[in-house]
Amino acid sequence: MRIMKQFTDTLLGEMTEGLQKISLGAENQLQQAERSFFFISSLIKRLKEYILDYDFKDEAEEILFFKKIKPQFQSELIYFQKLYYFEANRPVGAEAEMRKYYKQELKKIDGFFLQYRPLRLYHLLGTSKSDAHYFVRNEENPGSPPLLMATAEMDHNFSTPHSYNLAKLQAYDQLKNYINNLLRRKQEVEPGAGQEPAAAKRRRTWTGPKAAAEEMVIGIAEMGWVNHGDGGIKELAGDFERMFNIKLDNIYRAVLGMAIRKKDTTPYINGMRVAVERKIQQKNE
Repeated sequence: MRIMKQFTDTLLGEMTEGLQKISLGAENQLQQAERSFFFISSLIKRLKEYILDYDFKDEAEEILFFKKIKPQFQSELIYFQKLYYFEANRPVGAEAEMRKYYKQELKKIDGFFLQYRPLRLYHLLGTSKSDAHYFVRNEENPGSPPLLMATAEMDHNFSTPHSYNLAKLQAYDQLKNYINNLLRRKQEVEPGAGQEPAAAKRRRTWTGPKAAAEEMVIGIAEMGWVNHGDGGIKELAGDFERMFNIKLDNIYRAVLGMAIRKKDTTPYINGMRVAVERKIQQKNE
């Protein structure tokens, strides 16, 4: 299992680094989405070549790949594909038209969530009892009910329908939060006539490393300490951005970046713990 993980972890590291470079160099979201899509496509091509020549050691390793590893790449590919068309078709001009467009796109996403609600709940609950059915290749029974997939997904040696749709659910989660952030930012920029946003009166700025903020957001989201975890990690990241005047880019890619750290996956959280313990010790002296 370690051999496959070594390869996929290296590839994930390349994706994280490459997407960060594209984000810094792109002039707008449309350009970023296009460049990111083709970049991830090249990585998935390499991933497919590797897997088609690789024999999984057991069923557990195959499940790991189709449930955890492949969706990390594929969800990013789908996200940037959808983001490209979202930005390309976004109306220019009247605020009412833009808001109408945003809400129409959100309605489509919610429709997909409803269509695949059992799989979405299965994923959100962290269940594993049906993993062998969902994430093991079986040409005689590739999925139930039968699912139409993109051309790239027709190769049953590199796909399971539920793996594909899990990646699509994750991608739509990202896109939904992206659109919701657009709606919220517009509301903050344009308050009622003569009103000044309350946040502007007491604007605070994050002065620590961005990676530290990302670790905190991920930790808080995973613990479910805000609204019992309702709203998801991306929405929490948006709240953090507005509260502390910081841009966190893509919080999902931050998770990937943490996964490939060799010495310490959460150095800033661990550093905070040490600082708090030191403070307590000083008070007790």
